[in-house]
Amino acid sequence: MGKDLSGKELGKGICQRKDGRYCGRYVDRFGVRRSVYSDTLASLRVEYAKAIYEDHEKLNIIDDTITLNQWYEKWLSVYKYGIIKRNTKEGYIRVYRKHIQPILGNMRINDITKTQIQQIVNNLHKQGYAYETPHRIQVMLYDMFDKALNDQFIRRNPAKGVKVIRDEEKDPRVMSREEQSVFFDCCKGTFYDNLFVLCVNTGIRPGESCAIDRDSVDLKHRELRIDKTLIYQKWEGDSKKTIHIDTPKTKASVRTVPLNDNAVLAIKKQLLQKKVLEERYGLKYCEKQFKDLLFTTKFNTPVIEQTFIDAIDRIVDEINLVLDPLEQFDRITPHCFRHTFATRCLEGNMKPKVLQKILGHATLEMTMNLYAHVLKEEKDSQIELLQEQIDLLNNLDAQITERRFSEMLQKDSKIIRLD
Repeated sequence: MGKDLSGKELGKGICQRKDGRYCGRYVDRFGVRRSVYSDTLASLRVEYAKAIYEDHEKLNIIDDTITLNQWYEKWLSVYKYGIIKRNTKEGYIRVYRKHIQPILGNMRINDITKTQIQQIVNNLHKQGYAYETPHRIQVMLYDMFDKALNDQFIRRNPAKGVKVIRDEEKDPRVMSREEQSVFFDCCKGTFYDNLFVLCVNTGIRPGESCAIDRDSVDLKHRELRIDKTLIYQKWEGDSKKTIHIDTPKTKASVRTVPLNDNAVLAIKKQLLQKKVLEERYGLKYCEKQFKDLLFTTKFNTPVIEQTFIDAIDRIVDEINLVLDPLEQFDRITPHCFRHTFATRCLEGNMKPKVLQKILGHATLEMTMNLYAHVLKEEKDSQIELLQEQIDLLNNLDAQITERRFSEMLQKDSKIIRLD
């Protein structure tokens, strides 16, 4: 039992300090000794009872001093260790340091509100950021606070219910059949022609194509093994942007892709081209770890994304030299080859599930959503074919009726008067 300064009993856990303030002490459900203070005995009893109640109902938290910066470090090192890829981790670090840390980093996680997070997301949209950046921020913070909630560092998840504005969705850029013919006619014989032909005939991602080595190719069985991707990025510990060979983005991305005649021919041409480059440059400009890459620059060095983009732009510029300003060939990205491949497959009635496996999508839903516009066009054309069959059946029904009616008249001409 505690006492006040005059020796009066105040009740279990409550006492008065020498400075006159009242104090209530208890051991919480985490085994931590807690103290509640107040200037008056009445208010202390209220605060003390409230603390005991919250502890009993498991409404209290382990530590109300931890900041978002501190929790972010723990979240990244504990909850994301061995789960996310190095490339994804670097993306998280960049987003956190640029968009989250300056605003919320030094705040206690228990003080952060949904309004503050929503404001960050809204401001990024106003600044012209695409959907991906604010969406990643919302996803990161939701997961961080969800883990903190499970560990009882916070009472609620402030990122829950935060809305990210999605701009009107656009169908992926796909070359029409005519555009594809024009592009590859102009591309024929250029340095990166073999790379472009392989991409548009296999649907592999740009980073995957640039990581292909000799061991990836099986010409006997006409297959391409995709188990690596090339990344040009500054990772933690790097002094500048560096080329890295990493595993693909998901487990589903590790796959075997079938090769058609065009893809096989492109690989054979590239092997011949690679031999010339090796004889000319060897490892003069290239690190030893990249010596077996199939697709390289003119100096036998790895192909990074910007090199890929620049090579495509040169072809498009060449095409547009002879086109009217109103008929210019629209710009395309390296990913356009992948979308074009998928579109041609669906136009050729390939089953979506098969296409999913070839593209390396984690789910069939991803494939269906990405190419819904193609599937709609395909459904419309199939309905037209169905209508043609129905029309044929209707015509056949009319022909049968006319024939049977004619036969009936021949047997009994009095059944109906026709004149």
